[in-house]
Amino acid sequence: MIKNLVTTPFVDTFSSTNENIIIGQWCLRELNEKKNNFSISETPYHWADESKIKKDYEYLKEFYYRTIKNFTSLLNNYHEIDKPERYWHIILGTFFANFIPLVWDRWETISNLSKNEFKTTILTNSENIPVFEDFKDFFMSFNDHYWNHQIYIEIIKVLKDKSFTYQTKQFNYQKKKYKKKNNFFFAILGIFFNPFFKNNDYLFYDMAFSKFNYFKLNLALKQIPTINNKLDRKIFHNTTLKRDKLKIKNEGKNQFENFCYNLIIKNLPKSYLENYKKLKEYTDEIDLNPQKIVTSYAHVNNDTFKIWSAEQVLKGKKLIITDHGGYVDESSYFYSMEKYSDIYLKWNKTDSLSTKQVPPSLFLDKRKILKKTDLGNKILFLTTNCHLYSLRVGPSPISTTMVEEQKEWIDFLKKIVKVNEFNLKVRVHPRDNWNFKKIFLKNFEKNLLS
Repeated sequence: MIKNLVTTPFVDTFSSTNENIIIGQWCLRELNEKKNNFSISETPYHWADESKIKKDYEYLKEFYYRTIKNFTSLLNNYHEIDKPERYWHIILGTFFANFIPLVWDRWETISNLSKNEFKTTILTNSENIPVFEDFKDFFMSFNDHYWNHQIYIEIIKVLKDKSFTYQTKQFNYQKKKYKKKNNFFFAILGIFFNPFFKNNDYLFYDMAFSKFNYFKLNLALKQIPTINNKLDRKIFHNTTLKRDKLKIKNEGKNQFENFCYNLIIKNLPKSYLENYKKLKEYTDEIDLNPQKIVTSYAHVNNDTFKIWSAEQVLKGKKLIITDHGGYVDESSYFYSMEKYSDIYLKWNKTDSLSTKQVPPSLFLDKRKILKKTDLGNKILFLTTNCHLYSLRVGPSPISTTMVEEQKEWIDFLKKIVKVNEFNLKVRVHPRDNWNFKKIFLKNFEKNLLS
């Protein structure tokens, strides 16, 4: 009997008469009690093998840097400009570091399926999925089930077209609305105060410390704290190009790379294509003239900041990036931030000449240092979290591997409870994508939750 391949949690894509092969545990999220009515098995997840993660990482890292080079040429030609590779690396780097592993994961998942014949359901919608406005729009949307379903279907048509049969079903798709936040209060406040701090030596923007420490740091540097939110501004337009005319000059080395290039062109945020010139015109008018630009987050999620800071770097200004969560950042972004920043302030020691180690407690409030005599029987167990669909490739749990990870947590916690010598509290990650809290409460008393 032909098996039914399931790529989404939508019940309409399951079969009540055929065995259903799911490609990830997220496919079971909306079945609930209906789960018992279906025959379900799961295809092995390719990144459950740690040796494959390491091998794939090295390949994707090399492909990432070739992609930066190729899109530098494409965008310079499209915009009729001649910006250096570092300029476009600052703007495009975080999108590619997320999007390339994302496509590779979907590609490998389908590629590793058995050569036996399958059937699957293609969900169709009367309107096309809108192109991402900017990086933040992409980051808020990449977990969308329908968007991922379309990616899988495109890959199936390339890799398995002869061994798959299709049926189509109409699907009422509505993308979650993206809030365009512009804080006009601080914009007006900035108009009055700009003349006093536009020539500050340092601009601290989107940093990971409190307002008190922000003021304290600026005063220590003998400058008035910047109250300018012009870099928060978002400029969106509804026009979208016919992107099929855009072509990469150098073809990829294999079928995946050519497919990935085409998918990037199709999904490249409008802030890098249709809206780039408007954004650049806007950022050219921002009256800030710092010599050093320091950020913890904006180099990742704010395209207005990226374009402005890339222009500032061309003028000889220094771009300084700081850690906001430990060493994982550098590897999961293919060590790119050390390459396009002038200085990368890190919590841990590295061999890179562009990085400087700083204490993680530099801007934290003073904490009590525990001595051996202070240690007692209290244990606080903190859980981690990962996205339903894979994004970056790195050392932490990826996508559906979180299910096995959580089983290990439960086994470990049961051993602690069994000893009955410890005051245990479990604190679930605030973004509990894989419903660990629900799993925990099936195994333990509610009073163990922090």
